[in-house]
Amino acid sequence: MNRWRNPLVAVIALVVTVMLWQRVEDMLAAHCWICWYQSLPLPALVVVLGVATARHDTLGGRRYGVPLAAVGLVITLWHALIEWGALGNAYDCGTISGCQLTGSTVAGLSALTFATMVAYAAALVILLLPTPTTAARSSVEAPTADEPTNGDAVSR
Repeated sequence: MNRWRNPLVAVIALVVTVMLWQRVEDMLAAHCWICWYQSLPLPALVVVLGVATARHDTLGGRRYGVPLAAVGLVITLWHALIEWGALGNAYDCGTISGCQLTGSTVAGLSALTFATMVAYAAALVILLLPTPTTAARSSVEAPTADEPTNGDAVSR
């Protein structure tokens, strides 16, 4: 799973990015500014994880991919709260008919918001899965006080 982690997340981000761009192009409608901010980390994830895949750099993919996905998920959750009406009239996103003008909703959210939320959550889960080396490292027991730590003999 370790070598497929970066390309898998990059493909997920690429598919959702293309879907977002296509939906916006089809709708020819203005989205609120939060819609744009929630989609900004997706192309960055594609580039960062694509470069990490090409360099066979799993740590770099995690190091930069996790913050991008986390920021994107926070913005998307904020947008979801607005769409669900949890914030009441405290915030208006700036569109006349709201972000659900696409005609398709999933779980009370526009399809765009739902897709980005799932993509960011999947990216975080996949990128934060433990690698075999980190799992092996955590299962190694630390030496006790009676055991030598660097080959020195213990005087008894």
